[in-house]
Amino acid sequence: MIGTDSYMAPEACKVNANLDRYGLCQTDVWSLGVTIVELCLLKQNVVKVKWIGEDKEKNLVSLLDRARPYYSPALVDLIPRLLKADPSQRIGIDELVETLEQQLAIRRNLTENEREQRGSVEAFRA
Repeated sequence: MIGTDSYMAPEACKVNANLDRYGLCQTDVWSLGVTIVELCLLKQNVVKVKWIGEDKEKNLVSLLDRARPYYSPALVDLIPRLLKADPSQRIGIDELVETLEQQLAIRRNLTENEREQRGSVEAFRA
């Protein structure tokens, strides 16, 4: 076992874990989820070593409830998908990238629309 316990996916913490079954990407997706929770909470080491399996998932998602009002619904909806204790239910890396690309495209469109609206307001004032 290599890595920091608090960022380790539940399946990686099991003795004789067969990580080839789900692929190392799924463990990285879990670690990303933990990192995002820490960034949202502005707090490091939020995972307690005694948490295992579904307890880890449940406790991390409940920690995020405190920060929920401050973050976009898209981010708040994504985090539980990153933190599924069962790696077969966890969002895959391809779906994660696709989701992030969609969110980025939405942001770009919003930004362009805001610029267009500001331009039309300024033109109206002139």
